[in-house]
Amino acid sequence: MKMTTAQHGGMIAGEGAEGFTTNPAGLLFDLGPGKRLYDAGDTGLTLDMQLLKGKVDVALLPIGDNFTMGPEDAGTAIELIEPSVVIPIHYNTWPVIDQNVEDFRTLVGDRATVEIVEPGRGVYEF
Repeated sequence: MKMTTAQHGGMIAGEGAEGFTTNPAGLLFDLGPGKRLYDAGDTGLTLDMQLLKGKVDVALLPIGDNFTMGPEDAGTAIELIEPSVVIPIHYNTWPVIDQNVEDFRTLVGDRATVEIVEPGRGVYEF
């Protein structure tokens, strides 16, 4: 496993808890031949993602578009990384990050297979 760059604030707002509490990061997992998974985490688009080109089979990319990548930036990340499969993350958990995941699938087109993993509905296997 390797840590990768992620750009996201790590501040908690609340009386007595003000301040930065995290160091955002993504993770690249090598699960064996042909099984490399990249979890971008809660991040915006970074040029560092181009360093992952050819090293990722499945990419988990945020599409919520509030403090993270939105669908268009995630599409650019796909161009930089070139994964076979993309799983959208960090969306539809509160109104400000609502996204139509089918619109994201259309945006991605044939650049990657978009797999939708519903919370509590099983695990993606590859």
